[in-house]
Amino acid sequence: MRRSKVYYAPTLLLAIPLFLYIDSPYFADYFKESQHLATLLVSLAFFYLYKRSNTRTRAIMLIGVVVGLTGEFLFSKVLGMYHYRLDNIPLWVGFGHSLIFAAVHRIIRRPFFLDNKEKIQKYSLLFIFFYASAWLVFANDLFGFMTTMAFLILLLFVKKSRLFFTIMFLIVCYIEVIGTTTMSWWWPTTLMGIFENIPSANPPSGIAIFYFLFDFAVLHTYLFLNPQTRKRYKRRKVI
Repeated sequence: MRRSKVYYAPTLLLAIPLFLYIDSPYFADYFKESQHLATLLVSLAFFYLYKRSNTRTRAIMLIGVVVGLTGEFLFSKVLGMYHYRLDNIPLWVGFGHSLIFAAVHRIIRRPFFLDNKEKIQKYSLLFIFFYASAWLVFANDLFGFMTTMAFLILLLFVKKSRLFFTIMFLIVCYIEVIGTTTMSWWWPTTLMGIFENIPSANPPSGIAIFYFLFDFAVLHTYLFLNPQTRKRYKRRKVI
């Protein structure tokens, strides 16, 4: 039990390239049902963690699946911000959002991150700024640069969650680069393929800003479904 808690997050991060390669046109040439296989593997990873979590974490994980799939439908199918390989919403994406969310929470609780919180935040923020700047200069990624700057501004108002969101930003960058490289999904050359004056890279650099929305939606859905917890949360905010 303890070992799974220690090694879960790094194992998941190392497995991400495999999951995304399976749902790629390269693997689909050999196995047509590759997206179903990716869904099976990601859902197994999800339920592995689910069984080893407490009641509250289980509820948040299930909410995360629903919120994740809802957000994917809105941003991909309605707004057309990005498109998946088969022009659908893969079921594994919903499980994946909750897994990454849980992985980041585990990572930032490790002694190394707790003991070096300020340094990690400082160097992570520097990397984020230079990463977005490089994407802007070399890939004409105005959309990514704009969302990154908005992300950095929002960090000013979430001091207690700053480490979580900076690590989340780095992991999302990692996932996006792998996902677009394997062609599991792709981003238009302009924002939503409509706004020609806002060019975008594939992927844009600042997409992690939308995890603010994901976190907000998951938290407040959980509080709505648990009135007693909502009351305690409100009292803490007042204090």
